[in-house]
Amino acid sequence: MELKFLKGDLFEADEDYFLAHCISADFALGAGIAKTFNENFDMRARLRQAYGGMEREKLVGRALMIGRVFNLVSKERYFNKPTYKSLQSCLEDMRRIMEENSITKLAMPKIGCGLDRLKWEKVESLLKETFEGTNTEILVYSLDQ
Repeated sequence: MELKFLKGDLFEADEDYFLAHCISADFALGAGIAKTFNENFDMRARLRQAYGGMEREKLVGRALMIGRVFNLVSKERYFNKPTYKSLQSCLEDMRRIMEENSITKLAMPKIGCGLDRLKWEKVESLLKETFEGTNTEILVYSLDQ
C-alpha cells in the first residue's frame, strides 16, 4: 500500500482513480464534500435508486460503489457522528470490493475528519492497517495541507 498526500482538488484526480467519501445512510448529501459529490455525480438520486429500499441500520459500515465512487456509509443520519468502528467497517468493505474488482487506485479527502470530526491521525492509521499488504495506491487530497 502506498499513501500519498496532495494539495488540490480531489475532483481533479485522474479518471483511473476511484473516489471515496463518507455519507450517512439517509443519503442527505447536503453539506461538506458529500454535497459536492452529489452535485458532480447526481449521487443522492443514484444511491436512492440502488439502495433506497434497504433499512438504514443495515447500510452503516458498508461501502456503496456507484460508478467510480465509493460512498462510505459511516453513520445512520446526517446529524449523527461516525465512530472509528463504523469507519473501519466501511474501509474493510471497500477493500473487499476493490479486491473483487481488481481496483488498485483510490483518491479521497481526509475522510471522516471534516464535518464528522474524527481525528486524521487515527483515520490514517485505520487506512494503513486496512490496506496493509495490498497493491493499492491511495491519494489523500487536501485543499489546505
